Amino acid sequence: MSINNFKRFMEEEETRIGEAPNRISANVQSTTNFFAFAGNLIEVFLPKVLEVFVAMTGGSSREEDDPKKRRTPDNGYTGPRNSPK
Repeated sequence: MSINNFKRFMEEEETRIGEAPNRISANVQSTTNFFAFAGNLIEVFLPKVLEVFVAMTGGSSREEDDPKKRRTPDNGYTGPRNSPK
């Protein structure tokens, strides 16, 4: 008795479908890796890029806004001191 065309088609589909989960898993893994990489790039470089744009527009960085990091005569100033005349 010869094999029915529908049975042969079913066997071919089972063979083909068996490979699909591996491809899907690899595709999902590569997509996840890409988004993780893009997220890391954004996390590292975006704050610096924004600081550059702020500096280009004449704004000040957060370090200059912090009173502890400002240079004052009592805190890190090494230049000549003006004495009253």
